[in-house]
Parts: sequence; structure tokens; C-alpha cells
Amino acid sequence: MDECPLQGRARSSADLWREIGAVWADVPVQRAQDPFTGAPCVIVTGRDAIDHVARHPQLFSSAARSAMPEEYGDSALHILRRQLINMDPPQHKAHRAILARHFSEQARQRYRPHIERYAQLTVDALLGSQRCEFVAQVAGVLPFLTILHILGLPTDDHLALAPLVQQALFGTPAGKARAASELYLYALQQLQRCRSGAAVPGSLMAAMLEAEADGKPLSDGDIVSLLVFVLIAGTSSTRATIAHGMLLLIRHPAQWLRLQAQPQLLPNAVEEMLRHAPAFTCMRRTAMADTQLEGVAIGKGDKLLLCYRPAHFSAALFGPDAQAFDVARVPDAGNSHRAFGVGQHFCLGNAIARMELVALFAALTRKLSAPRLLAAPQFSDSLHLDDIDVLHIAYRTNAHGGGRLDD
Repeated sequence: MDECPLQGRARSSADLWREIGAVWADVPVQRAQDPFTGAPCVIVTGRDAIDHVARHPQLFSSAARSAMPEEYGDSALHILRRQLINMDPPQHKAHRAILARHFSEQARQRYRPHIERYAQLTVDALLGSQRCEFVAQVAGVLPFLTILHILGLPTDDHLALAPLVQQALFGTPAGKARAASELYLYALQQLQRCRSGAAVPGSLMAAMLEAEADGKPLSDGDIVSLLVFVLIAGTSSTRATIAHGMLLLIRHPAQWLRLQAQPQLLPNAVEEMLRHAPAFTCMRRTAMADTQLEGVAIGKGDKLLLCYRPAHFSAALFGPDAQAFDVARVPDAGNSHRAFGVGQHFCLGNAIARMELVALFAALTRKLSAPRLLAAPQFSDSLHLDDIDVLHIAYRTNAHGGGRLDD
């Protein structure tokens, strides 16, 4: 068993998994020390091996010990198993179907004008100055406006919800517990409000009130858990990709200029951002029986960490320049990265997230020029969610005026 190259070192999540990729670039499956606990585990970095594990949930479970890489006690696991990301079939299929209709192609086209408007307003709010804290003022705003609109909840609630979600993900143990309690209380209050007749027709909340799983209406507990999951999963990963996307463009100014000159490259640029900076750098599965993976013996109960980032820099998949950030990289690269996962847990909101990213960076590159760092980025303290807490930037504006976020 190899020692994890990150064991005992303080660094960002991106640095951690980049080093894993450098050490085990040619070893798709490796027994090693768990970077979270130091205990034995199986690190999976090859894309084909990741796909195999993700596509066989009966053998590699998300529910047994959750899909989260950290270790949890039984009481916490009882709560986590009510969230979609920690479910296995058939429960997962039934609950996913409740959300699926609201992320269909028809639904996405209905959301498009709202997302584009929210993106414009978010960027317009920057035009009165030539500097901002990009995470709080941009990356943490658009995803909440979008998901609250889809849910049919007041968009002004993003001001209170954004810090709660960050605290629930990255706070101290006490801070996480407190923030989670507040999120569940918010969800319960919104459920009660919608049950009293305030649900927006056609919204995701309205659908949850009428939904069934296994032929039975969802309980209040099911709806609250599903709502909290959507609030976190529907915002945190997009926020992280927006922040990292901006940082990548600042560090590669020629790519920013290229997008200004060729805005038709924005969809390609978004795929390149997702490839370089997947929000979730790893997820967990638990082996439910003895098996083998790429010739490595896996024992029942073994912990597997699916590490997406190393596969994203494979020369076999992305060519000899795989390490380069290139906004013109071929469009089918989107079929190769695993930023949205794969298998039954492939992100339902992937097309919405892509739409948000294209709309936002279209507005940014059109209205801002020469963005630069004012201070070093501050990264979130997490080994599996690669986020940026603080990103102070300066820029020149190409236009002035605009609307208000509360219009």
C-alpha cells in the first residue's frame, strides 16, 4: 500500500488531487492511504475504472457509507441517506424522477431567458466600480438566483442562503451543524408556506408537493431533504466552477482576449473550465462484495475514492497538450471529462449549469476587460469540493449602467 502523497500536508483540494494525478498517472486503481483518515482505501483515477464503478451501484454503493469521502457516524448517515446523492437503486431512481422533468430540454429553454437576465444583472452590478470580491458578488449569486427561480422560491432569499450553504459545507463541525439546522428549518418553512397555497404553478416546489415515490406521496421529511439537497447541489458546484473559471482566465489573459474576440468559443471554454476545475474532485463508493477492478483485488466493505481530476489531464484522452488551458479545445472534449459525474448519479442539472456558465462569462467578457488579481485566492478547506472562498479582483469596465438584482 502506497502512502498518500497528500497525507499530513495542508494545501488546496486542487493541489492535492493534482499531485495524486502526477504520482499515479499511469495507475488507474491503487491501494493507498485515505487522505481523509489515513486508513487503507482504494484510489481510482482512471476514467474507465471510474465509469465502471459508477455504473455498477449494486456492487459499489453510495448509500452504505454515503457518497461523501468523509467518515460519518450512524446518526449522520441516517440523515445523509435521505439525500439523492447518497441513494442506491431503486430508491434513487424514484426520487430522481421527481426532479428530472424540471431539468428536461423543454424546461431548460423555459429557464434560458431568466438565466441570461440574472447573468446580465449580476455583471451590471459590478460596473459602478473597478474591483470586487468575485465570489460573494458574482460566483455566489447567479447559481442561487437560478435555483430559487426553478424552485419557485423568493430570489431575494439568496442573500441569507448563500452563506448558510458555505457554512454547511466548509464550516467547523459546530458551524456545519448549525448551518444545516438553519437550512432544514428554511426548507420546512417554505414547505409549509407552499402547502398553504403559495407554491408557484409549474415550479419544482409545486411538483414536490404532488410527487409520489413507490406509489406513495412524499413525506414532509422527504420533501425537506430533497429541497435542502437541491439548494446545496444546485448552487455549490456551479459557484465553484464560476470562481475557478474566472481564476483560470485571469491566469491566462490571452484566453480572455480570445473569448472577447470570438464569443462563439464560450461553450468550448466552459467545457475547458469544467475539465480543469471540476467542483467535486472525488466521491466515495463502498464495495458490497469481493471483486476486482483493473486487476486490483477489492474486498467487501472497502472504501473507494473516485478521483476525477487526474483523468482530466490524460494525454490519451485530451492529447499531448492536456495540461494546457485552451478555450478552443475541440467540442467533443465535453464527452470526456467527468466534472458532472457519470452513471446513475450523473448531474441532473448539468445543462442548466452549462447555460449559467455560458451566459455569465458572455456578460463578463463583453462588459469587463483586463481582469487581474488583487490578492492571492483563498481556497475552501475541503479535500473533495474544490471551491474558492475569496477572490479579490480588479478590472476595467467596457460599459456602464444596468439593472438591479432586486428589479
